[in-house]
Amino acid sequence: MNRVDTDTATMVSLWVGIASFFLGFAAIALTLYSFYRAQPDTVVLTASGWVAALLTAVVCGWVGKRLVRLAAALCDRVAALSMEVAELKAEKDRIMVIGEYLASQSTKTARRKQTQAQTDQPTQE
Repeated sequence: MNRVDTDTATMVSLWVGIASFFLGFAAIALTLYSFYRAQPDTVVLTASGWVAALLTAVVCGWVGKRLVRLAAALCDRVAALSMEVAELKAEKDRIMVIGEYLASQSTKTARRKQTQAQTDQPTQE
């Protein structure tokens, strides 16, 4: 299983987040300017909406950061468990080979004892 490259995803997200911050800030300034010029009393209403949007973005960013950290930890755990499963399969195969060898040796020994016992018995007539 391939490991998720969380470092690259984190760096891309950082640069996209920085660019989005500047674009969002420019949009807020443009919106406030256009509304303030038309109706000065709507500035508070518009600003409160943008503050709510910024708070939502901060919370989503925080949750996203935690999810990326969780995904990285789970990916490491899956890799460790996959290695453990591979080791256990190899050990199981080794034990199966040993068991087959012992079974073949015990059947050879049992056959030898049977043939010796049959030849040693006197025939009754």
